[in-house]
Order: sequence, then C-alpha cells, then structure tokens
Amino acid sequence: MNVSFIEAITLFFKKYADFKGRATRAEFWWAYLGMVVISTIIQVASSLFIRINPADFNPYDIASFIGIGLRANIPGMIFSLAIMVPQIAISCRRLHDIGRSGKWLLLFYCIVMIGYALVITGIFTTFSHLLSGNVSSGLMLIGLGFLPILGGVIWMLVWFVTPSDADNKYGPDPYPNERQPMQQWPQNF
Repeated sequence: MNVSFIEAITLFFKKYADFKGRATRAEFWWAYLGMVVISTIIQVASSLFIRINPADFNPYDIASFIGIGLRANIPGMIFSLAIMVPQIAISCRRLHDIGRSGKWLLLFYCIVMIGYALVITGIFTTFSHLLSGNVSSGLMLIGLGFLPILGGVIWMLVWFVTPSDADNKYGPDPYPNERQPMQQWPQNF
C-alpha cells in the first residue's frame, strides 16, 4: 500500500498516539518530510515577524543573541512538542513493519541522550577552561559525544530504510500482491 504525501500527513495526525500496527517506508518518510517542511516554514515565518528592539540588542553580549533566538523559536518549539508523540508513534510502527519491537526506540534515545550529555559537558568544560588555554579535555568530550549520536542515527536510518517484512506478529504484509519472489542464485556460475 503506497501512500501519497498528503495521505501520509493525514495518517500521521489520524494515528496521533497509535503505537500498534505497521507504517510502511513511504508513510514514514513522507510524514517525516512533511514535518520538516512545516517546521521550516514555521521557523522562517517566526524569524521574519519577530520585532527586535534595538535597545535590547547588544552585539557584544551573547545573552542578547540567545534571547532573540529563543523568542523567534517559540512557535517552532510548540510545534515540536505537538508532534513529539506522533513522531514516536510512527517510528514504533515503522519498526514493527520490519519485525522489530518499538522498544528499540528507547535504546536509541538513551544512546543519543548520552551523546548529548557528553557534548553539553564538553561545551561547558571548554568554555570554563577557555581563559586558561586548556580546552583539550572539553573538545575531547565534544568529539566523544558525537560518536553515540552519529552511531545511533546511522543505526536507526538503516532500520528505517529496510524494506517491509512479510506478515509478522505486528500485522499483515502491507504489500501482499506487490512482493517479488526472491531470485535464486544460479547454481553454476
């Protein structure tokens, strides 16, 4: 069952908190693309319409940059929170489609959070040692933090691009009539 872009977005919101069943590659990736497009539009629009008071802006103060960025990002943060549950739900259903439990997402999030913690610790360590000139330990933590993040993302991407499984314990094959029989290797080659 191939779904179109609009059908995938519709299913994404209809199955808002549905963690059972299966989601095909097309449904998952079209919904993901749709959320990226919507999020980008929200970010650009909110950045264009934010009013910056020149009195609040100090080019030498990083806090003023952060404050302006946070004010511009509030609609994006609200949208991200609104789609968090359906994003996790469609990821679970996508893992079900390849015969994996949605519990694998928990391990993925733990690995990525460990990476984020190392990166954030490295950033604070680097800034705290900036004046002394000894920033190598902070930079090393930042580098180490990117390893679990990158590894976790590659791991999930491989699973998310894996073709649908035949009938499994999570539901029937979404492509029952379209599946090609596996070709046999030639016996004498």
